[in-house]
Amino acid sequence: MKSALASLCVLGLLGAAGWIYYDNQQKVAATPLIFSISFLCEDESHFIAEFKDMTTLAIIVDGKVVRTITQKDAVSYNRFEDETMIFNFVGEGVTVDDKTASTSTRCSQPFDPNNAPFNFGDGDGIEPGHDTQSVSVRGKLLGTWRSTTDEKFVRIYSEDGTVVDYYDELQTGNRGRWQVFTDENAPATVFFPLDATAIYIRHTGDGGFLHFKVIAITDQELSLIYADRGNVLTFKKEH
Repeated sequence: MKSALASLCVLGLLGAAGWIYYDNQQKVAATPLIFSISFLCEDESHFIAEFKDMTTLAIIVDGKVVRTITQKDAVSYNRFEDETMIFNFVGEGVTVDDKTASTSTRCSQPFDPNNAPFNFGDGDGIEPGHDTQSVSVRGKLLGTWRSTTDEKFVRIYSEDGTVVDYYDELQTGNRGRWQVFTDENAPATVFFPLDATAIYIRHTGDGGFLHFKVIAITDQELSLIYADRGNVLTFKKEH
């Protein structure tokens, strides 16, 4: 079968010492890079997926960037597509489709005794078991929320998957992507205990991850617990 990555010149078997890959979930705090993950594919190709801010994906083969995709459809936060290729990250793997060659291959993360594989969740950040509740939370989050304790603080959740914080009408450094998850589909980089009945919100940005537990949400009110500090944030929806 013709490799779905043929256009990237990714062919051949991996030798035992022929390729040194990045550690899964590598974090580089001093740069915009969030993490990079290595993949081995069923068609015997290989590559490294390097995520800058969860909106930009770089595909690296043998130390060279062979493709960069800036995500346009952030609703499917783990799908990256350009004119010829589709990278759809689901669970612990990725499906790579070559639109030009009409081929597809499934890729998985190689075994690493020092790191658990990264889990991207399912295609829209929602797993069976909490579907109805998660979809409801996701829909209600969309819009502009103003803090009830500090009226200068505003948070905007957009349908394109971005979240931006403003203070006194000025954008702060807290800008990134958002997703809803539960204990059933929690990303591998969540290291705090999860409530099996709760819904969580994850913000992904240049500075790393922020996690919030949803206490209550209606069409007009939102209450969250900031997981890293334990403090409660309350908001009123403006529009």
